[in-house]
Amino acid sequence: MARSFDGVAERFRAAIEREHVVGTVAAEDRERRVAEDNAARDALIADLRALAGSLGVVAVTEVEGGIAWRLGEREVRFVASEPGRLAVTWREVRSFQGQLYRERALGDRWVLIVGRPPLEDRVPLLDAGVERLLVAGLGLPAPDDAATTPDGEVEHEAQVDPEEATEVMDAQPTRSNRRL
Repeated sequence: MARSFDGVAERFRAAIEREHVVGTVAAEDRERRVAEDNAARDALIADLRALAGSLGVVAVTEVEGGIAWRLGEREVRFVASEPGRLAVTWREVRSFQGQLYRERALGDRWVLIVGRPPLEDRVPLLDAGVERLLVAGLGLPAPDDAATTPDGEVEHEAQVDPEEATEVMDAQPTRSNRRL
């Protein structure tokens, strides 16, 4: 090769090497994230199994790729789908399908999706999502707003005064109350 092309060849070799390194690092990051997601999914399945067991009325059975909660004729299934995701199905009047996934923007918290775009509903698994699965999926009664202290006394959640809530909402600029 003529000496005049040596500089060009060097620059291209360096660019190819950089691209190879970047691609290798990205592939390693993807593999690491998939492994983390799958470990988190397995931990969630164990937590869901433990939750059902702690309720005392929900049976847990192994199904291919996951578990099922059962109560009488009702069933909620949690089956591994993509890395870090669980397909969720349950039947009541009609069949529902959803998905559990880790939301990166929420610090990898688990989120339940029910429905299909654009009408899908997304709720954090703890506590609203779990409650929805237990109430809608298995037909358990919804818990009330009262909580029992270790002493056995009943505490009620603080009630919001509608007048105060309206004042706070009116003070926040929103599309509907913002002046142009």
